[in-house]
Amino acid sequence: MKKRNRHFWPVMVWLAFAPTLLAAPIAGRIRSAIADTIRWQAFWEGVESLGPNCRPGKHIEGRVLRSQSRAYVFLAAINLEIDFSEPDGRVVAVSMAIADTNAAAVATFLRERQALGFGCIGNISSAPTSDAKSQETGRALPPARPCTAQENIVEDETFSFEIPHLAPPRAIQKKEIPPDRDRLIEAVRHYIESRQRYCGAMNASIPFYSDADPRVYVLIQAVGNCPTGVSTFYRSPEGIWEFGKFIADTPREQISHIIACIRSNTAIAVDN
Repeated sequence: MKKRNRHFWPVMVWLAFAPTLLAAPIAGRIRSAIADTIRWQAFWEGVESLGPNCRPGKHIEGRVLRSQSRAYVFLAAINLEIDFSEPDGRVVAVSMAIADTNAAAVATFLRERQALGFGCIGNISSAPTSDAKSQETGRALPPARPCTAQENIVEDETFSFEIPHLAPPRAIQKKEIPPDRDRLIEAVRHYIESRQRYCGAMNASIPFYSDADPRVYVLIQAVGNCPTGVSTFYRSPEGIWEFGKFIADTPREQISHIIACIRSNTAIAVDN
């Protein structure tokens, strides 16, 4: 994966914690969810997407920022960033890191949130505390504008993580789909019907999936002029399935691996 150099301007601050708001250290629940997400990424997008450090048994360093409602996990060594909701530990989003270190990934995360208008996220240290350290003076990005809708960070922690055995996700192994599958089917059907005017008859293939998956890849095939490709669907915090984006099956996009995985693990076929 090509990495881009990013520049930031740190200033010295104290990282202040509110003890009554501190979440528990990285515990079994989050560690298990991280392991499941790594397996999901390796299966659907290929282990090569996680880089050469993704070897079962290898220990890497992670970093987590916690707010009252989110845990943002950075694993730059394997090109991965994971956004968890708290306290349920549900995976909200998974993205590929574009930094060589967790500190650089955090700096990019903060700057991009400011640029996109999410509001600032508080004073974040670039030298986080760990289980063995007390609070220290760290480095942080200065807010680009006043914090009018601040998401307070109540914990900034480094941790060691062992890369798990890269077996396929449980839903693939056990050929499982959630009980509320009809909601996803409805969302997929609505999507292909919305394109029918331009693409003609279409069909979709939904693979086995879990409620814990960050997104579901759905194979879309049209009889007309529209290309075959993959659409992503996400479950909103309210539990509603929403269309993400369509990725055409072209050499540039390199989604042949994802398509092959869907075809060999199709659970539901949807026609219009």
